[in-house]
Amino acid sequence: MKPCARLFSCAIAVAAALAGFAMASAQDSVILETSEYCYTVGDTVSFTLTNNRDSTIHIPHSPEWSVWDASGDTLIFPSTVFWVIVSLPADSSDTYYWPQIDYHLNQVAQGTYWVEVTYSPQLVPWDPSFTVTDTFYIGGASATDLSTWGNIKGLYR
Repeated sequence: MKPCARLFSCAIAVAAALAGFAMASAQDSVILETSEYCYTVGDTVSFTLTNNRDSTIHIPHSPEWSVWDASGDTLIFPSTVFWVIVSLPADSSDTYYWPQIDYHLNQVAQGTYWVEVTYSPQLVPWDPSFTVTDTFYIGGASATDLSTWGNIKGLYR
């Protein structure tokens, strides 16, 4: 993992964000996870949706995911979705990528964000539907040299 310029701030931001957002429950078996908890400004954020159920799940639009700014609960990306049903078979996963841009194609600011996917275990009707989320932090513009951090450095790799 690339360290953020403000590693301590990143750790605090992630801890606070994780306290505010629930992950998918164990019984639900659909999980959304970012590849890292902390990204440097400009990095590509990647996240994986895993369907551990024994049946296909259905997502009512494409792109399948959306990114929100946690500070204001504001939709950051995308602004437009295509209303097509995307299916994810049982025991499979898909990985998605977000280049840290808003729907105006501008670089987003440092801060805490979350990615979410809404899905249904049945094709029609769309009730019940479920949402899975994962939270991450975007930090400084350059990586910090952790060579002087000694043993603490190993905690953040």
